[in-house]
Amino acid sequence: MWPAFWTLTANGYVQNPDMANQPSDELDILEGYMGTPSGYQIAWHPWGYDKAPDSGYDASKLGGGFNANLDTPAFNNINLAMGFHTLGVYITKDWTYYYCDNVEVTRHPTLPYSWQYGNYFIINAAVSDHYGISPNSSDPFENFDVPGGFTRYGNESDTYVDWVRVYQDAPDTVRFESVSSVKALSGDIVRVKVTRNETAANLTGTYQVEAPAGWKIMNGDQFVDLNGVYDAAFAAGASSDTLTFLVPNDYTETSNIRITPVSSANTSYAPLVISAE
Repeated sequence: MWPAFWTLTANGYVQNPDMANQPSDELDILEGYMGTPSGYQIAWHPWGYDKAPDSGYDASKLGGGFNANLDTPAFNNINLAMGFHTLGVYITKDWTYYYCDNVEVTRHPTLPYSWQYGNYFIINAAVSDHYGISPNSSDPFENFDVPGGFTRYGNESDTYVDWVRVYQDAPDTVRFESVSSVKALSGDIVRVKVTRNETAANLTGTYQVEAPAGWKIMNGDQFVDLNGVYDAAFAAGASSDTLTFLVPNDYTETSNIRITPVSSANTSYAPLVISAE
């Protein structure tokens, strides 16, 4: 069985007479192949980018996926067959975030048409050929009993949906965003790009920056010590800022960079936490 919660961009509806000629995006918030109920798959697909209108995007570099493991303390070790979970996606101009039980599971740069066209959602339960079914067999279900799969629940699978809710940002929401992790080898120079939505781009203020011990940050044309919390100024009119760090030669751990935007009116916004791995 294959319960799914997913979205298509608004131009992807079947009745669109020009759908075959338009690119569209698919966001899979949940692909729950019940052959492995301990987890589920998240995927993002750019479709039809080779069709008119010419998008100018390389679709091969835009798609991707992530395997989410529910058999962990973060999700109380409750797999898909044992109980309810709250699943969600949050789409901004720059980033798309996926959540399970209010925990961010993964994120990726927003696909172009997800933002341009908007999206509609679909919830369905289908039969999957991903686990145990042999299309070349006279009995395609002869190998269907996957160890640890949903067959242990009686060879049946039902999809229960308690509620679906759709939200949008309030007017003038301020949003600063960044990657969730960066590669940080000893002696490397690491750059973190902070994007700002339209409202945030109108602000001036400082980024209060914390980094692992021994790291330095670029100030002008030279690296300086952070000395605890470092204030890096940002100005109005920019849609993004880049903070540049120097990793010490003895850095071998995985730790976090923490960037807290603070406006000139002394309003603090949600900190950006980037894992330096």
